[in-house]
Amino acid sequence: YFNCGTCYSCRRGLVNACTGNETMGVQREGAFAEYITMPVERIYDGKGLDPKVLTLIEPFCISYHGVQRANVKAGEKVLVVGAGTIGVLAAVAAKAKGAEVTICDVAPDKLEYACRTFGLDHKLLNESPEAFAKALICLEMSFASFRALLRSKYWLSFSEENRFGSFCSMGCCIGPSCP
Repeated sequence: YFNCGTCYSCRRGLVNACTGNETMGVQREGAFAEYITMPVERIYDGKGLDPKVLTLIEPFCISYHGVQRANVKAGEKVLVVGAGTIGVLAAVAAKAKGAEVTICDVAPDKLEYACRTFGLDHKLLNESPEAFAKALICLEMSFASFRALLRSKYWLSFSEENRFGSFCSMGCCIGPSCP
């Protein structure tokens, strides 16, 4: 992140929620550009680690940090929204802490892969705003929520309401169990 350092979020140390955030590869050129500029204090030595391992450090750190901030405990029910890389790694981190993990996505193949490969407890297919809203109220269970790559138009209001480093709890109907 390239943050402004002066907005409300930055002053609170929540630089990832900066109102003027510029993320590499999103609001500014990413590392696949021919040339990039980077402040020297943001460059880290890979210390001989395999490049394939190094590529997973950033998404895993984001995911694990979210699980830590949500203070996930053994036996809790956790809903992870998004079965992309960051979402799946958040689910794995929550599962490692002993949580019962439900992963939600709009892509059935991604849900199947995440559950089958990582032994997640449940999957929830977000087929439509109506189906998802019904699922959220059909059981009153408390979930720590993670916002992993919230690109779905169904989540726009949810993501806007949860800016500035807040967490929310929600109820959710648990979908079919993973094999």
